[in-house]
Amino acid sequence: ICSIPAGFLVDKLNSIFISIVSLFLVGMLHAAAFFIHDKTVYQIMGLIMMVPASVYGVSSMAMVVQLLPKSKYGQFVSAMQMMMGIALILGNLVAGPLLDWVGNYRYMLVWYTLFEILAAIMAIFVYKHWLALGGEKDYIAPENGNLTEHVEFDKILDPKS
Repeated sequence: ICSIPAGFLVDKLNSIFISIVSLFLVGMLHAAAFFIHDKTVYQIMGLIMMVPASVYGVSSMAMVVQLLPKSKYGQFVSAMQMMMGIALILGNLVAGPLLDWVGNYRYMLVWYTLFEILAAIMAIFVYKHWLALGGEKDYIAPENGNLTEHVEFDKILDPKS
């Protein structure tokens, strides 16, 4: 139900920007859900959370297409999937014992929030780099591995820009 409006939103706005906003929203909703103790309210919160989570799912797929070089798309997506698999395995190896030690699985919501906010912050840097490489009109994905061509990193890391 959410994917069609999310696709429309991504088409009208930028997929990277939509990914950032939706990641922050999901992170904030996970943080808020940590404090909910009523079953009905928690279920309602879960349904509300599906909206920005669906928007993120659609926007992140569009973002990958937007950022990666067309000629090496399959190669880059394969590498991305391998790295995501490794991160998932390592994350679970850490999260399981950590949650056992804490003794309360409600802290999974804190774990989710931490990584969603971290991902949103990293996506801000990706967005700034994308803008520095030409943005919507002039962006050409770097194919030679040199991500610094034509970019002044001081501008990307400057909080005023």
